[in-house]
Amino acid sequence: MSRESGPDFSERDLLLLRLLRPHLHEVFVAAERRRSRIPHLTPREREILELVGQGCRSADIASRLFISVGTVRKHVEHIFERTGVRTRSAAVALVLPYAGQATRPEATAPAGRLSRGGSVLPVPAIG
Repeated sequence: MSRESGPDFSERDLLLLRLLRPHLHEVFVAAERRRSRIPHLTPREREILELVGQGCRSADIASRLFISVGTVRKHVEHIFERTGVRTRSAAVALVLPYAGQATRPEATAPAGRLSRGGSVLPVPAIG
């Protein structure tokens, strides 16, 4: 089977790529987390852990996020369970080095490219 010369992608192909790219990237990031053994945290747990990493106490976090201190403690408890650690500093050390791995493709790779295992793969320009 051979391919005739012509445009690489039709308008329909480009539209599908545009629609699927964020979802495919989300799957890619989740797989990278599993490979790297980075525990999955909810957005709220991640937000609390980032504040812990900034040196905030439970009371400070509670007032910033408009939740009770007990709720902060419960979130921290869940973070400990998911990470398998017993201290706040250990949880921060385990998870936050990877906090820069956002779920948006634009945040993790140059425009028009996707990164995989340290190498950069070209992606056709969309739109």
